[in-house]
Amino acid sequence: MEMDNKEVLSIKVIIDCPVCSTQNRFLLEDNHDRFACEDCGFCFLDESKNNADIVKDRCLFCGSKTFYYEAPFSLSILGYDSVCYVCGARYKDIKINEPDRRYSEQTYQDMCKTKISLQWQERIKEAQ
Repeated sequence: MEMDNKEVLSIKVIIDCPVCSTQNRFLLEDNHDRFACEDCGFCFLDESKNNADIVKDRCLFCGSKTFYYEAPFSLSILGYDSVCYVCGARYKDIKINEPDRRYSEQTYQDMCKTKISLQWQERIKEAQ
């Protein structure tokens, strides 16, 4: 599925804060100076990135290009979300960069060793 900028800007993203575990919800169409946790202030993303260009093929928050599909509550009737293997961001009802059909423990383990994952973990350590 190709996305134009209008489709990208209406994306709903859910991500748990890696510092305090608070669930955060963002609509990309909203004006955010920065995407930060509503409880602890962890900065998921600053204003220097172009949201529309990033979400077409990678995670807005960590930059990973590796996703898997997951149906909310395991009910396919509710649609499928693309979930990032690195940071766990859930992109509602959207297909990003050919996601795996389901979660793979092997892919997760492989992703934990990547530069993107290590950079994400470093950001978390700096915030704690």
